[in-house]
Amino acid sequence: MYLRHLFCVLCRCQLLFVRHQFKIAFFNEMKLDSQMALKHYKQAYGHCLELKTTESNILEAKMISGFISYKVGGFPAGFPVDDCSA
Repeated sequence: MYLRHLFCVLCRCQLLFVRHQFKIAFFNEMKLDSQMALKHYKQAYGHCLELKTTESNILEAKMISGFISYKVGGFPAGFPVDDCSA
């Protein structure tokens, strides 16, 4: 019963994947775990690429994508950053 409900919620709300990964990345950044933060920012960006945008959520998708780009670009220059086009 719980898994069925969870599956329905996840299917309906793709934007939740993006938000969840962004929050995990932010918390890892606060813990000074840069590698895990970068990993979750990349996953959030990948979920942004898979979003089915509508008129109601396109502005939110653009804003979150901009935040992710800003956060990934803010890592130190010596930090190994791969291509974020996932």
